[in-house]
Amino acid sequence: MGEPGTRVSVPQAAPAGAGLAAVEVLPAGAERYEPADFAGIIRPLTTQEFLDTRYRDKRPVLFRAEGPRFASLCTWEQLNALLCSDAWYARMDLVQDGRSVPSIAYTTPPFGHGWRRSGAPENASQLDDRRLQGMLRQGASIVLPGIQELHPPIRPVADALEESLSGYVTINLYASWVATPGFATHWDDHDVFILQVAGTKRWQIYGETRRFPLVRDSEPPAEPPAAPVWNGMLRAGDVLYLPRGWWHDARAEAEDGSDGAGSLHLTCSAHATTGLDFMEWLTGRLTRHETFRRDLPHPTDRSGGAHYAALRELILGELAGDPGQQFRDHLRATWSDRPRTSLGPYLDPWQSPDWERYEIRLRGARRATLERSADGAAVLQANGYRWTFDGRCMELLAPLLRGAGVRAGAFREALPEGAAADLADDFLKLLVQQGIASATPPATV
Repeated sequence: MGEPGTRVSVPQAAPAGAGLAAVEVLPAGAERYEPADFAGIIRPLTTQEFLDTRYRDKRPVLFRAEGPRFASLCTWEQLNALLCSDAWYARMDLVQDGRSVPSIAYTTPPFGHGWRRSGAPENASQLDDRRLQGMLRQGASIVLPGIQELHPPIRPVADALEESLSGYVTINLYASWVATPGFATHWDDHDVFILQVAGTKRWQIYGETRRFPLVRDSEPPAEPPAAPVWNGMLRAGDVLYLPRGWWHDARAEAEDGSDGAGSLHLTCSAHATTGLDFMEWLTGRLTRHETFRRDLPHPTDRSGGAHYAALRELILGELAGDPGQQFRDHLRATWSDRPRTSLGPYLDPWQSPDWERYEIRLRGARRATLERSADGAAVLQANGYRWTFDGRCMELLAPLLRGAGVRAGAFREALPEGAAADLADDFLKLLVQQGIASATPPATV
């Protein structure tokens, strides 16, 4: 499940299979999922069909698979390795009945000079497998938030969702063994895609009580409907799409209703832009005008009406033309990729004897724009920055805008005909030196 927007007590469960018409079920087949493929998540729909039809923002959809097509994204062995690393131990959470379990319940405090010290502070507790399993038997669930940042197999999933949905995506992993909800019945303020990786999990969906709700809303949160409109099982390979605002809860449960069999699922939270984001952008543009930066007239000022009329005209002026396109251009220009380092044996990679084998990749290439200014300069907007180059660099940047990496040694061959190839080597060095592009060293054996 996603980060809860509202939590309340769990209503009485409905009989299995109740209200199945509330969720449309589409056959996803048995083909294994290929990372960086959003269409593979929503098969049999295409990306355009999902975006343009009655699905997105409108109703839940269950994409029913015929096999564990997400098994390679995270195995039980990989989960154990993540939990035992210092990075994940610091980030993991244990939840039960909608509350975080204090870490003292599943850790062991240090007790002497023989205590193993890793990168954690000397007085830090360590994860205690016996205590952890005890809490899990009582119904707690493991949560690894933002798993796409530290587990490489899942990172392409986030990239694929961001590319297709044009918004930031975070992914949490949930591991449960007992038929107790980790979170109470709640709604999320973002769309979620549930990818069932292993095991089974029962989901109950209660419908929506307010369209497109916000965590900080003008109306207080309502109570969830008393009975679910859908009650069904997710099996390994299934995907459940839930638009924001739909009340739901989930519990690890086997097909026969028993517990004890582990469930692994990923919750992909897609954070969309709203009209409020548009207003925030508009507010930023209005700060250019002195009239908006000035104090508002005092209530006794008889000329105050003229000031408010001037504010109104400035707002209408900013909305002239195609403000939607201007806002989309702004999002493209300010979009930043998640941070990735490219460290290797040389801080100046062109000093390496393997420089020609380094992979050069433009940061933020997926949403980068390249235009020629009125004076002929090449203007690149990528990864939240704006760069201006000599006009001859338009052709040099073209191969990097495609998103795929280019080997430094093959860069000249990738240039379009007529490009200033004599500038190629120095240009690559400039891009890497300024952090506009990354240079990843070749894999070592």
